[in-house]
Amino acid sequence: MLKDQANSNKLNEVPQSMEVPPQGSLGLLAYGYKGLLAWRLARKNALKKEEGEDGKVV
Repeated sequence: MLKDQANSNKLNEVPQSMEVPPQGSLGLLAYGYKGLLAWRLARKNALKKEEGEDGKVV
């Protein structure tokens, strides 16, 4: 019984840091709501960085 609980806890762990590409990834979808939030933040930061380089969004 304890062995099963230990395995299920490992499945529910989310990495503390990972590279989130602005275009998204299927792995982020697996994280559900938290993955969606991470992707939105990465996309927002990428757009801000693009705006800052040439003054307009492509």
